[in-house]
Amino acid sequence: MKKASWLPLLCLNIIFAASRVKAEEPVAQRLAQQQDPGLPVNSANGIDPAFDGRTLNEAQRVDKPLDQAKPKPRKAKPRRQRTVPVPPPPPPPIPVREADKSTEQREYETAMTKRLDGMAQEIVELNSRAENIDEERVNELLDTLRTAAGNRSVVRTKLKQLKFVPPAQWSTLKSGIEKAFLNLEESIQRARSQIEAM
Repeated sequence: MKKASWLPLLCLNIIFAASRVKAEEPVAQRLAQQQDPGLPVNSANGIDPAFDGRTLNEAQRVDKPLDQAKPKPRKAKPRRQRTVPVPPPPPPPIPVREADKSTEQREYETAMTKRLDGMAQEIVELNSRAENIDEERVNELLDTLRTAAGNRSVVRTKLKQLKFVPPAQWSTLKSGIEKAFLNLEESIQRARSQIEAM
């Protein structure tokens, strides 16, 4: 054992012995010290006339059957959930002013917006034509029209991004917009050919 490891054990033994001595005091003496007005105490000697000489531990002990002597299960304390602080969202992007855009960027943006509007109108016309077709053959056509509508959403998102891109970087987004338009045109052409074949 280590040199000072006996010291805590000694302290615990002293505390335990002191608590045992205090617990074994006669009940009447402890009651007289506390001056409990609820119990009758003989004023002459401070002893309860009904005192039978038992200690406090013996007076409190009640024999219980073994099945009742089991300790009650403790309620489980709910665990505190750790909360991870969520960082604040980044500030929304600031749109580039029209005056800061180059003339080529402004012309491209207006031309692509008109092109998208024309394609969106064509998708609406194809949807109205698809309502007149038999239900058995319309399932393939509806899948193609859903794809076209999804491609239209992609193109619209790319054009919205164009409003926030600085003039020096807009040419990098231009290739993504062209590819999105190409996918949209292919899906519209596929839907148109399916309608004509029906």
